[in-house]
Amino acid sequence: MCPHKQAFVLSQGIIGSTGDDVPKVACPLHKKTFDLRTGEGISDDLNILTFPIKLEGDKVMVELPAEAELDAILGTNGLRVQKSDCIDIAGDALKVPTKSNPFAKNTTA
Repeated sequence: MCPHKQAFVLSQGIIGSTGDDVPKVACPLHKKTFDLRTGEGISDDLNILTFPIKLEGDKVMVELPAEAELDAILGTNGLRVQKSDCIDIAGDALKVPTKSNPFAKNTTA
């Protein structure tokens, strides 16, 4: 989670390294950078959480705290959608009749 705006976007961040070969991730929204080893902010004093990892063959295993503990740390418990009254517009869109395109090439010739 990017600590600047509590946005869950770092999984889509830009991965790279500093001139000192420090692995880093940059927030795609704010361009703030963080050391992937320690979580310390490179571009300012904001930090991110890091977790122990281990490699098992070609898999990366991440040791995470229990879900309740992680929710308490991140403050995410109130962010979950418990119920939604949204309509399924994609399902409705399938019912819309379509006309054939008079400019399309005839592929049955």
